[in-house]
Amino acid sequence: MSETLEQLYAAHVERPFPPRLRSVDVADVWFVLLDADIAACAQVVLRGGGLDSKRAAVLARHRADLELVLPLLTDSREVAYAIGLQALAVRCADPSRSL
Repeated sequence: MSETLEQLYAAHVERPFPPRLRSVDVADVWFVLLDADIAACAQVVLRGGGLDSKRAAVLARHRADLELVLPLLTDSREVAYAIGLQALAVRCADPSRSL
């Protein structure tokens, strides 16, 4: 059974942010901003709105950023956090899509 956007967002909010990623860039990606932008997009969709073209472009860019960042993470908590964020971003881009 695939998780809904609501379930993925709730899990994201509960998951502790990896401390190291607060202060470092990974592959020239500021992870704090990536996290905040994806969460903001999820909130827009959860409130019943669709993503406008600007937000959709931000989400697409951050999904690509996650593809770059994930292979470079070695800490299991960081990897788990990034995978959860990636799932949230995928579902946010297409809430009806199965993961």
